Amino acid sequence: MTGLPWSVIARYRVVDDPNFGRVPQVVDSACRLALRHASDAERKRAALVAEDRSAADTGLADAKVDMQQHRLTWFLNVVRNGVVVDEQMRSLLDEVTGIWSDPRVQRLLLQETSAGWPDLAEEERESHGQTV
Repeated sequence: MTGLPWSVIARYRVVDDPNFGRVPQVVDSACRLALRHASDAERKRAALVAEDRSAADTGLADAKVDMQQHRLTWFLNVVRNGVVVDEQMRSLLDEVTGIWSDPRVQRLLLQETSAGWPDLAEEERESHGQTV
């Protein structure tokens, strides 16, 4: 996919969203973020390792990643946008955001977005030099 090592991609497993706090990422979204924020050296190394993908495959893959990531926060966005129309929705947004931040819900979201993420420990990944 990107050619970046898991240790770099893992930095984007969960990202902070200004509206919702911690948002777990599906693996492809984390890969895209890692590549976007990679150093020049990381990009050069990744280019040597990465598989060749056609433009059509990339377009479809990007759309799929966007859809997967969007569905995680869709309801939160609906409620947040509702506050713009009706300020009385703010208390509901606060409640929903509180639920979202609950550690049990965060664990559930991590499970929901876990497909494609390796089960190996960080040290093991780095010692094997695995890349994605």
